[in-house]
Amino acid sequence: MKNGARRENLGGGAVADHGEGHAGAPRPGPGWSRISTDSFLGMLTDNQRNSLLGLGSNITYRPGQTIMREGYPGNAVVIILRGLARVTVHSEDGKEVLLGFRSSGDLVGEMAVMSRKIRPRSATVAAATELRGNFIGAASFVAYLERSPQVASRVSDIISDKLRAASRRRLESSAYPAQVRLACILAEVALTYGYAEGVTWRIGPEITQADLASLGSVSVRTIEKILRVMEGQGMVVRRRRDLIITDIGALQARCRSLGATRPGRDS
Repeated sequence: MKNGARRENLGGGAVADHGEGHAGAPRPGPGWSRISTDSFLGMLTDNQRNSLLGLGSNITYRPGQTIMREGYPGNAVVIILRGLARVTVHSEDGKEVLLGFRSSGDLVGEMAVMSRKIRPRSATVAAATELRGNFIGAASFVAYLERSPQVASRVSDIISDKLRAASRRRLESSAYPAQVRLACILAEVALTYGYAEGVTWRIGPEITQADLASLGSVSVRTIEKILRVMEGQGMVVRRRRDLIITDIGALQARCRSLGATRPGRDS
């Protein structure tokens, strides 16, 4: 069936629930579980946030469940209230490539609905953990933006940031050695999505070595070799399902050593 004829069921198999997301005081837990002030939802005022979330329905997605699928027409956006999602695309040879993560407070699906013509999804978004999101139909979302130019400006900023991040990632993959790219990725992923445990940071188990390898445009075998060297240098400790960052300052210094830019939230 051709893309134009397919329908996307964003909520299929998901469970409707109740409650509202808001940016509040930090809670214990991984970084992805908190709505940060620089996320889409965290940048809105209380009135803007309540009005926007009131347009949608809260849905809970299981780990691994597809929220939106590449190539399908965009008929809605989802605001992540709590949880972590993977954003992937398929290359020309059919290989799945991880573009990055989205977490609590982030908006997904906006690129496909920000025009009068329905566009196909440019990527697949799937829940990496149990994820609670606010599902808003495309027509309601666009109509709200027309009434709220400040929020519309935020959405435009998000789209611009994602496009710049994609360009930056292409540059990094060709301009910097794999060791430097991985140092930048580990530091950013730990600080943004990891578990703070005293003076160390833990990545995983929802973020795997395969995820980190895909972000760094290297093979799993290569990342294992680099992590082995980093472990010998006292930067990380490898565990079966987790990666412990023991010296995040050293990773950041290595990232800065060649002037590499960090792959941020919009990697």
